[in-house]
Amino acid sequence: MAIQYAYESPKMPTHCDGCEAAYSLDHALNCGVGRLVIRRHDEVVDVLCDLSAKAWGESAVRKEVVIVEPEEGEKGGGRT
Repeated sequence: MAIQYAYESPKMPTHCDGCEAAYSLDHALNCGVGRLVIRRHDEVVDVLCDLSAKAWGESAVRKEVVIVEPEEGEKGGGRT
């Protein structure tokens, strides 16, 4: 609804989390680097998995595990 009425929420960040550009609704929909792209991709994966499970059964469909490695300088969850 916010897009339809060109309303920008006051909770929007000031800069893009992916490319550090000034953040706006237009930028969020067009940026190929930020988290919104990943969220849209994940939603598509979820829908395809659900449809595939209905067609071929739960045992024939599984999602691959996503392993996110810490970026340089961040604390990792590994042993030291």
